[in-house]
Amino acid sequence: MTDGNALALKMYRSVRAAETLDPQAFDRHFGRQRGLLTRHAAATSPFHAERLKHLGYLDDGRIDPESWLDTSVMSRLDLRDHFETIKSSSVPEHHGQITLSRTSGTSGMPVEINVTGLELMMKAAFILRFYAWHHVDPQRNYVFITGDAIGPYPEGQRLDAEWMPHYLREGSCGYSIRLRHPIEPEKQIEFLSRQGACYMGTQPSNALSLAITLEEMDESRPELDVGALFSVGELVGDHHRSAVRRQFGCEILDVYSGRETGVLACQCPAGRHHVNADGIHLEILRDDGSPAEPGEDGRIVITSLSNWATPLIRYDTGDIGNLGEPCSCGLKLPVLTLTTGRNRHLFHFSDGTRVTGFVGLEKFRAFFPALQWQVAQIAPEKLEIRYASRHPAEAHDHARVAREICDYFGRDLDVAFVRLEAMPHGQTGKLPEAIREYD
Repeated sequence: MTDGNALALKMYRSVRAAETLDPQAFDRHFGRQRGLLTRHAAATSPFHAERLKHLGYLDDGRIDPESWLDTSVMSRLDLRDHFETIKSSSVPEHHGQITLSRTSGTSGMPVEINVTGLELMMKAAFILRFYAWHHVDPQRNYVFITGDAIGPYPEGQRLDAEWMPHYLREGSCGYSIRLRHPIEPEKQIEFLSRQGACYMGTQPSNALSLAITLEEMDESRPELDVGALFSVGELVGDHHRSAVRRQFGCEILDVYSGRETGVLACQCPAGRHHVNADGIHLEILRDDGSPAEPGEDGRIVITSLSNWATPLIRYDTGDIGNLGEPCSCGLKLPVLTLTTGRNRHLFHFSDGTRVTGFVGLEKFRAFFPALQWQVAQIAPEKLEIRYASRHPAEAHDHARVAREICDYFGRDLDVAFVRLEAMPHGQTGKLPEAIREYD
């Protein structure tokens, strides 16, 4: 075994041990890790030197809780505008090679971040732990259908790297292959039918369009053998899960992550998301910056413990969620519920009301058989429904959908409809079902 594989295996075993640590032992160990990070950032990052100079430390190296809460929250704007002063001028050699990563910009504000080899190993360890929770079969092939620069239809592009490392499996490993998206659902389904027993990784919005397409197929529907659908990049709703269950005969297994933040939480066998708290310190804050109570929605603010190249300390992800009660699955890691997705998925009305924009148009399929859609708030009391469909115009009852949407939001709204040949996807294949387009 190479030194790199030995270190990766050691890290994997470490995260498996951490998932069942009692809260006191967990806080002692990873609280000290957070203290080491902040000391490093204050010493090597001009941006953090000023932010963190007030921090106090306990005798065991942990940060004084009161001084931690007095630390200002970083924004995505900070990262974009102050990247050069945020990044560390001296990263310990054992953290490995540093690479520059860029986000896709689907949030409207692309950012850059330096990532260490150690951070990449930590991300891999979290994903492998997630696979272990769900007893994935490494002999299945792995099909990625996401926005990408490689993998044009009809052949896609096979990847050289094995998706399950040899030190965590017995026997052979299935191949992994990418198919570039966006592409018509029928072509994706045909491509999947040629991959044999497989897993699929894609966005929930694409999974839903595939499920709708399968439902509408007649005897031309091919045989598929998809063991699970690993979802990325978007908020997963019950309608995504039920559609995939009906048409693919498998479950959606979700990972909550970000290009700059890493793998924040993973779904357990009981269906709940557990924070990877052995690498991410995650807080839920109210709008005034105070900590939210368990079950109370707030801003998701994170501190990455393993990336010392670009320290993200109390970084506002732009997402909304809450921390809940312990899970029945037996894992000790905190339970996170994602309720709205990003703040831009929350609709703001002129009376000050804020409501999630995820209307769930799939429940209107009897009179609005769209293949894909997006509900956009373009003004305080004005919505635009953008959709693509294979059905004739008369099959879509716009007036009834508008009434249902007004009932959902509890107010009179100006609802316009825009039919498109194909929905516009982001660079990574994302298609948010709800988006607020005004400030």
